[in-house]
Amino acid sequence: MTDSSTGGPTPGGWPFDPVSGGAASGGAASSGREPRPDPPPVPSPAPAWVPGGAPVAHGARPAGVPPQPLVPPPPVVPPSGASRQTAAPGPNRRRTLMIVGLVVGVLVLGGIVTAIVMTMNRSASPVAAVTSTTTLPSPTPTIGPAAREKGSAFLDALPSSVLRYAWASVAPDETWRASGALEAYDVVYTDGGSGKVTVRAGQWRTAAEVAAVRAALVTDLTSKAATPSPTAGSTASAAPASSTGDVTVAGATVGTWSIVPRADGSGTVVWSNGTALFEATAPAAELANLYAAFPL
Repeated sequence: MTDSSTGGPTPGGWPFDPVSGGAASGGAASSGREPRPDPPPVPSPAPAWVPGGAPVAHGARPAGVPPQPLVPPPPVVPPSGASRQTAAPGPNRRRTLMIVGLVVGVLVLGGIVTAIVMTMNRSASPVAAVTSTTTLPSPTPTIGPAAREKGSAFLDALPSSVLRYAWASVAPDETWRASGALEAYDVVYTDGGSGKVTVRAGQWRTAAEVAAVRAALVTDLTSKAATPSPTAGSTASAAPASSTGDVTVAGATVGTWSIVPRADGSGTVVWSNGTALFEATAPAAELANLYAAFPL
């Protein structure tokens, strides 16, 4: 700025003439630089607390700080995609849940029906009977055997009792001795009452001789049992069938046994053991047990 009277600069003034807003704008435009905005005002620092002074209240605006505009909270955006379907299930999800429920119901119903059918079948099926075998101990005599005199090794080997029968008496058997036996005996066993068993025991030189005597004896017994003699006031009846088998010792066959029952309820069992031959006459129901219990 210049003084109008002197033409020189005004004391205390700017050495250049002031430029108008238009000139300034034109200059800025001509220089090619964009104008810079004015920097924001720097807020005044909060007043420090002075010891002994009053504290500044929480949230109070310190002096010199302009009020700040209130910023509204961001709007709540509803969930989209899978979250929106979870909040409000659509028709497809409801249809899926219905199908799953129907499948589970059918499976449960099928299991219940199967269990009922199996229970009915189990109740209707017959219960298999359990077969049990009871082995009774062998009967023993209720009386003691009669006194025995010492004899041959074969005679002493004959048992003093067999099943419920005890030794009662012994006598030589002349019939078998006449047929070639080295020795033969008739032994009577008794139960102390009416029960009695008669045993014939003989020994030959060879097993072939024993086999021949046994075969002839069984043939004679079978013939007599097949044609019984009727008693007074009764008619003859057929005897039960006879049976035969091998006599084995330690797995080896040493002879033959034959059981010949008679129509009157009695019978005879004949068996050979090497060079020895035995014949026992007793009730037919006891013949098999007598043969099995006899030690020779």
